[in-house]
Amino acid sequence: MCPAQVKFPESYTAYAFIKPGGKLERITVPWRFPEDGEIVVKVLACGVCGTCVPLLPTRPICDFSGC
Repeated sequence: MCPAQVKFPESYTAYAFIKPGGKLERITVPWRFPEDGEIVVKVLACGVCGTCVPLLPTRPICDFSGC
């Protein structure tokens, strides 16, 4: 689909560690179009490695993954 045909949101929801050692927080991020070499991926579901679950919400040690 051509990018001109896609409607992008003005912002999106993300989860981030704002402060070192802080908790995982839900934040709103303004939309920006991808730069050269970047792509946009729409995540329909997301999970986290089982070794990180006991450490949440403060210290995940590996990557979150989406599909």
